[in-house]
This record gives sequence, C-alpha cells and structure tokens, in this order.
Amino acid sequence: MKKALQLSKLALLASLFCLNACNNDLVLVEGYKEIPIVYGFLTLADTATYIRVEKAYADPKRSATEVAQIPDSLYYADVMVTLVRVRNNERFALKKVDGNTEGYPRNGGTFAKSPNYLYKIKTSTLAMKADEDWRVEIARVADSKILAKATTRVIGDYSVFTPSVTPALFLTYDNTFTVGVETAEASAKIYAINIVFNYDETDPTKPNSTVSKSVKWQFSSSSSRTGSPAGGFDQQYFRRASKDFFEFLGTAILETAGLTRKFTSLDVAMPTVT
Repeated sequence: MKKALQLSKLALLASLFCLNACNNDLVLVEGYKEIPIVYGFLTLADTATYIRVEKAYADPKRSATEVAQIPDSLYYADVMVTLVRVRNNERFALKKVDGNTEGYPRNGGTFAKSPNYLYKIKTSTLAMKADEDWRVEIARVADSKILAKATTRVIGDYSVFTPSVTPALFLTYDNTFTVGVETAEASAKIYAINIVFNYDETDPTKPNSTVSKSVKWQFSSSSSRTGSPAGGFDQQYFRRASKDFFEFLGTAILETAGLTRKFTSLDVAMPTVT
C-alpha cells in the first residue's frame, strides 16, 4: 500500500512538471507570410479592365483597423500584374494607376481611401472573346517570382428575362423583387448585379426643363441557378425583398417641392472594382 502511494506521488510530480514546462502564451500573430489578395472583373462591356492587388496584413502591436489606414500595409510596392490568354499564352502587362483619378474612388469602409491603387489595361487591347479562358498572374518585380495566379472565363452576352418592364414595372411593397439573368455559357457565373433605375425629372414651372437621371442600387451578390434549360442557355435568379427597393428609392431620390419624376426604364449592370 505504501509503495502504491509513493508511485501516485511520483505520477503527480511528473504531471506538475509537465504543466509547468508548457508555454501557455496565446500567440495571435505568427511570422510574416506573403499572401496576395486579388479582385477583378473581366467583361466585354467596360472600356477598361481593372485588377486590384492587395496583401494580407497583421501587426502584433496595433489593431487591424488601425493598420488598414496605412497604404503601405495594403499595397505591394514592387509587383507586376499580367493577364494571359490561356489559348495561346499571349501576355498583357497592366499599368499601375490610382483609382481615385480614374473615376473609381474606393467605397467607404475600413481601408485607406487614398491612394487607391489599381492595375489597368484598355479592354480593346485584350481583344477578349466570350467564353474565353484568361489567367491573371501576380509576380514580384525583383525576381519575377509568381505570388499568385488564377484562371477564369469571360462571360458572354447576357439578357434579363425577368422582370418585364414593358409596358410597366409592377412591384408591390410586400412581395419579392426577382431578377433573372440568362447567359449562353453554363460554366460561367455572374456573382453580383446592380439595378439602374432611370427616370425623367421635370420642373413644371420651366419650359424644356426635363432632365434624364438615374440611380444605382447594389441589388445582390448571391443567386440561385436553374442549370441549362432547353436551348442551351443558363439561368440565374437574384432576389431581394421589394421593400428594400422602395426604401432605397426613398433615400436615393429625395423629395423636392415642385418637381415631378417619371420612371422610364430599368437596367441591369455588372458591378465594377471599387
């Protein structure tokens, strides 16, 4: 019995030794690792193609929101961005520009607004074709090391088959606003859409005062798809509560005494990089 007790004490001492030898410090930030973050849209509709390249960041002494305001923490100083036509390996180098001077200021949020670095090339230079595969490559200038690369497919022409706005748009506050988009390429996916509400504004007290205006609503970034129905076209549905649309109009078009507004048309547009 005494021997068993001694063994128990020995086991307890060994356990205490192991506990004391462990480092229980919680390490929130590990050693630096280069992680590029790349955003972009390849579309035939825009006159210029923009790619945004940033880097992941962390600081053991400062909060992430504080570091996000430091441009050097967000952007690489020495990378080159290349678009590659996969079919023939034709390569196109993009030029570094400031989106603020290009007419694409950065949306409000946590990150530094200026500078707003993007990489640009004229879409006509690329001569892209619908359903064509392209690869984006991010490489370090100093040693040409590839930091990131990815391949995507250019979406061809698309058409909106719902809602019908001819002769009028029928929408009630308590139902669902559904937009159906149809493309000829089943392997491509539309990730987000914007709704452009077009209207005429008139001052009845002044002759020839009608002005055409529009407001853009960030409609949705998620969708459901039906697959490929007869005819080989792929369909996607984007949905929002109709009340969201009316609330958007209430804030985007302010009531002004004496002015009249008349709805003219509704457009679907793909978002741009901001």
